[in-house]
Amino acid sequence: MKIAEVYDAPYNERGGISVYVVSFIKNAPEHDFTLWTRDKSDMTVAIGRKLISINALIPNKKKFKFVPEIIRSIFYVWLKLKKISNLQNVIVYNSSTYFWTYIFRKKTIPTILIIHGTNMPITSMSVGRKKAFFVACSDRLAIKKADRVILVSQEGLQYYQDKHPKYKSKMVFYPTFSEDSLFYPKDRNISKKDLSLAGKNILTYVGRLNVQKKVSLVIRIFSQILEIKTNSHLCIVGDGPDRETLIDLTKKLGLGKYVTFYGNVCHEEIPTFFNASDLSFTLSYWEGTAQAILESLACGTPVIVSDVADNRQIITNGKDGFVLDSDDEGKGAEYAIKIMDNYDQFSKNALDKGKGYYASAIVPKIIQEIKSVIEK
Repeated sequence: MKIAEVYDAPYNERGGISVYVVSFIKNAPEHDFTLWTRDKSDMTVAIGRKLISINALIPNKKKFKFVPEIIRSIFYVWLKLKKISNLQNVIVYNSSTYFWTYIFRKKTIPTILIIHGTNMPITSMSVGRKKAFFVACSDRLAIKKADRVILVSQEGLQYYQDKHPKYKSKMVFYPTFSEDSLFYPKDRNISKKDLSLAGKNILTYVGRLNVQKKVSLVIRIFSQILEIKTNSHLCIVGDGPDRETLIDLTKKLGLGKYVTFYGNVCHEEIPTFFNASDLSFTLSYWEGTAQAILESLACGTPVIVSDVADNRQIITNGKDGFVLDSDDEGKGAEYAIKIMDNYDQFSKNALDKGKGYYASAIVPKIIQEIKSVIEK
């Protein structure tokens, strides 16, 4: 198959969608892909053993900078839709907003929409009411126009089927996946040395530093852990608008020398953090299916998660991690210490769970779903 992937983030940005798309391509080597992203220049990159063409949706023209980026993206998809469709069997959209182009352009090849979360939690706290309304309208239009809608969480599937019952039959669920050629168990002591943290009890957070991710809660939980496990160190991997606020919080709590902010790192370096850790945290207000949870499990690293989305279906309480159903810092610290005191058993269970979310197992099923749409 010849597949065009369209998504609204720079190719080199470490985010869930970018990681998802790259891993998807690596695990479908027999198919040809072109990518259309928000990168400012066209380029060719190696993904696995293949050279993939990366095409910019938004030209780097300063005279249009006053126009919001999402509007410019939609406009340029509209202009380039014929080119994107040319010689392709299918277009896979990773954002519902691009379906606005089909109001004025005829659909000439099948389209797949992948919804990576739900719009349930989009509130004024996160993006504001205007954008929340825009996203809801985009979802409605996209679900109507798409030939198949893939949800990455069971919660999302249920939500959209209830909200759009007329189009229930075109919606299917396939979970997010981890790249098993990259995320697998490695020697923990060697990984700790690679981080210059030999002999430490390491805890890790990987993700964006923004309100949604509740990284401040992770830091406060770690503060209580440190009172009992005094040889512990918290690694925070990622960047975002809350970085300086979080650094100030660590200083206020007297954690400066016990917490390291690594910023954005290459995706290939993430396994080192998980493999060095006793456990990881994903305590978001909302998620689709968090990539970091699956990557952590694939390395045999237990996870403490918040009670949102499919987290309770992924994590078995007291076996491969814990589900924290409130912002109770004491309870979070208690869970972490239980994992640290029983690491070997938790790690074995985490690895067993992680194998069920390998890309090599899930991607072929999605490819088969796409084939069925084309054939139909």
